[in-house]
Amino acid sequence: MENPKSVHRFLLVLVGVFTVVALGLSIYFQEFYIFLGWLAVLGLSVFVCGVLALFNVVIFAPIFWLVGNLSNRRARRSNPNAQDHVA
Repeated sequence: MENPKSVHRFLLVLVGVFTVVALGLSIYFQEFYIFLGWLAVLGLSVFVCGVLALFNVVIFAPIFWLVGNLSNRRARRSNPNAQDHVA
């Protein structure tokens, strides 16, 4: 699995470079809407990622809770004297 620090560093540099490019194009063409459009794309992507993360929590949290409860019950039933063997 990738190292999160290197992935975050890469994404931060990528966003920074594209922000500088959008600002440069905005100054070169004397159109503020190029930079404003880039900021809108960034804001929209953050919003979509937030909604998808919330959707992920809503869908998978109950499933993980249910699997945890079922495995906990099965472990208790299969080994009722588990505390007797603990050193």
